[in-house]
Amino acid sequence: MEKILTNLVLLDVINKKEIKNASIFIDGGKISKISGKNVEKRKPEYETIDLGGRYVMPGLINTHQHLMYKRTYGNLWKQMNLGAPALTVRSLKNALAELRMGITTIRSCGDLYDIDYTLKYMFQSKYLIGPRIITCGRPLAITGSHVPPVFAQYADGIDEFVKLSRQRAARYEWVKIFASYGLEKPYVNGEYARPEITLPELKAACDAVHAAQKKVAVHCSGSAPLEIAIAAGVDTIEHGSAMTKPQAGMMVEKKIAYTPTMTALTETLNPIYDRGPKWIEDHKKGIPFSNSGLQNAVGAGVLITSGLDSLGVVGDEAVQLNEIGGMSKWDVLKAFTINGAHVLDLENEIGSLEVGKNADIAVLNSNPLADLMNLEDIYMVVKDGKCMKVEEVNLNYDFETRDYNSDIPQLYQ
Repeated sequence: MEKILTNLVLLDVINKKEIKNASIFIDGGKISKISGKNVEKRKPEYETIDLGGRYVMPGLINTHQHLMYKRTYGNLWKQMNLGAPALTVRSLKNALAELRMGITTIRSCGDLYDIDYTLKYMFQSKYLIGPRIITCGRPLAITGSHVPPVFAQYADGIDEFVKLSRQRAARYEWVKIFASYGLEKPYVNGEYARPEITLPELKAACDAVHAAQKKVAVHCSGSAPLEIAIAAGVDTIEHGSAMTKPQAGMMVEKKIAYTPTMTALTETLNPIYDRGPKWIEDHKKGIPFSNSGLQNAVGAGVLITSGLDSLGVVGDEAVQLNEIGGMSKWDVLKAFTINGAHVLDLENEIGSLEVGKNADIAVLNSNPLADLMNLEDIYMVVKDGKCMKVEEVNLNYDFETRDYNSDIPQLYQ
């Protein structure tokens, strides 16, 4: 049965306005009509859901996530040795947790064993409930990278980067490359980061990926690594600590987007995660550079998306974008929605509540424009038209049938 969501306040992120007493009609998993008034008389062909004046916005888009080690405890790299079965179960659990948070789309920024690729198609085929996943596969890094080979695949020289980038671009939507390394001692300008890839290597990788009409995301902090990444023509900068004003200006000119992952850094300083004193001390040094990078990006008008990374949280991320970066609350909501859709080339499908777009919706108990922490006060999530209260986001426990099974063509080896 098709649905009508009524008695709601619609948050229009495109025009930056609240529409009170609105109704949203959903047909075939898409928004078919938006009305500026409540539906008083129930229509027999529709299931009418009265939201009691709650706040409705586009489903959140998390453009930087690692499902297999989201909010985990202990040594991060050691966890990569858990093996495919354990990491798969953990990733599925975390995907459901993301959906419960109102996050309906995720860009994976690195996994192992094609876990996220598998979940992508299991969710897409409706075999399991879960968010839309945009994949990148196993990340690339140079030999001797700060990222161990248990996670990243090592490449050296133009030829290797081109070959491995082409392999990934043939299978995934994005390619993730590590371009910088955090240091114990300052490198340049007092920054605790240095380049981890050469400009010829990164540019060759970008050219190969772009030739396949796919995109490149780079882990990159420090002004020297950022100089290389911007010149190479990457599509998104992840983290971006110590971004300078001129670099931010170049990013605007070259249409390079930015995912700050602010709370991934601040949360990793919490001893509760058992990362160890040295880990905390090393990462603490990056806070001033993370803040200045965000401020310079906002000041220049760089397109900013929201990415939570392994430890980030929605509410605090939004608050930091607002209070540290100086973004308006409406612009923060755009970072969590339509900006991410633009970066993922999905702006015609998701990211705003408009007729013809997918019915990916977050229903909040409280107004996020009054307090951005209210982004965590989720009442209901709608994914492709399926309406679920938070407690209803669970696994399907039914056995397979002829019409419901895991015979998914994309998943055969």
